[in-house]
Amino acid sequence: MTEGKDLDPSGLRGKIHPPNKWKPGDVVLDAEGNLFARSDDPRWVWGYPSNTARTHFGVTVPDGSVEEDDPVRPLTLLVRDGYPVLGED
Repeated sequence: MTEGKDLDPSGLRGKIHPPNKWKPGDVVLDAEGNLFARSDDPRWVWGYPSNTARTHFGVTVPDGSVEEDDPVRPLTLLVRDGYPVLGED
């Protein structure tokens, strides 16, 4: 395995995903430079990321606090399953 592959266990480095592909705990950057994290609440689907993406209990999923359309599109996926998907190898 290459070193970069070890740092990207999700296999999603640098990819942008449509809203129907978001997973609870995903951290995104919106078009205005704001950070949001996907919640598992059916109405308030986005929240604000904590200072930790992953703990020994698993992925950090925020309480929902904003609706689907609040983050300004396009969204760039930064973290999935607690691991970075953007950056240099």
